[in-house]
This record gives sequence, structure tokens and C-alpha cells, in this order.
Amino acid sequence: TKVETNVNVDLKKLYDDCVAKMPEMISLDDEMTLNFCGINVADCEECYVSICADSLRADEIWLVKAKDEKAAQKIVDLANARIQAKADESITYSPEQHAVVQKAEIIINGQYVAVVVSPDVSAIAEIVNNAF
Repeated sequence: TKVETNVNVDLKKLYDDCVAKMPEMISLDDEMTLNFCGINVADCEECYVSICADSLRADEIWLVKAKDEKAAQKIVDLANARIQAKADESITYSPEQHAVVQKAEIIINGQYVAVVVSPDVSAIAEIVNNAF
């Protein structure tokens, strides 16, 4: 989904609002964010990334304010690759989680990028879109 507006979002509050609708999540530090997702925090003004504490679940959320639109596009490309890898991985062990990954949403608004992987993706995407 691509939304075009110039806004300043309280990313931490948005992150807290989204995570409240998800199962127990593990917040990734800068090094883990690079290792798991390929996101270099040098490309970000702000970055919150969490994966599900239950490793058998696909739930994941990224809320990123990139330094600029070029960095935002790089993050979108990483998100697409990550979602594809999760889809490829989950197809063999969990059709249910594979279906969750297939419905993942990437929301782009200028230099903001949100990635939502959740069985409740529409409700969480709505929270993100409302923040923009």
C-alpha cells in the first residue's frame, strides 16, 4: 500500500499500539535487525523491528523512518525479500503460517516503511494507515 502525505509520526507510540495487538514479540537490537532483516540502522532515522517470541509463528513487524526515500526503497526491497524467504520457509512446515505470510502488508509513506506479518494484518495495517 502506498500513501502519499507529509506527516511526522510518533513511531514509538505507533509501534506500541501495533505490538499490543500481536502475540509476545521480541524487539530486535541494531545488530539483530541487520542480521535478521538486512536493515542497516545507518539508513534509518528511527527503526523498530520485532519478531514473534514463538519461533513457530510468522508474526513480525517493522516500523522504519528511513533517512530518505532512496533508503526507504532499499528497506522495501529488504522487506519483500524477507517476506519471500519466510513464505518459502513456512510452506514446508506450516501451511497455516504460510497463509499468514502470504497476507503480509508493506505500507509506504514517503520515508516511512511499515511491514506487518500477522493473522490480524488488516487491523494492524489500519492502525498504521490511521497514523499517516
